[in-house]
Amino acid sequence: KAIEIAAYAWVYDNYRLADLDHSSWWVWIGCLLGVDLGYYWMHREAHEFHLLWSAHSVHHSGEDYNFATALRQGTLQSTYSWVFKLPCALLYHPVVFAQHSAMNTLYQFWIHTTLVGSLGP
Repeated sequence: KAIEIAAYAWVYDNYRLADLDHSSWWVWIGCLLGVDLGYYWMHREAHEFHLLWSAHSVHHSGEDYNFATALRQGTLQSTYSWVFKLPCALLYHPVVFAQHSAMNTLYQFWIHTTLVGSLGP
């Protein structure tokens, strides 16, 4: 986790494209979409590439769709998952990013339960 935070802060400090107002609603919406897009591509690539799948497949090994499924993450998944969200550092302050990453994690817990039901097709 320390490498992820340090890399994000370094990219933000050295390569950010603009200084955005952290309290602006459009910055919050943009970061929300950026974090979710990074998560989407990480998850999609984990299903496509064997090396990534070897770290991610444990998540799909449960028989039930519940909170334990969301918690069941491969040990090595954290070694690559953060890279997919790194482009957010070009625009979003590390604190804003951290808040959205936490919200994304909570969302992932929420959808990994049978209590929610279908969210779409």
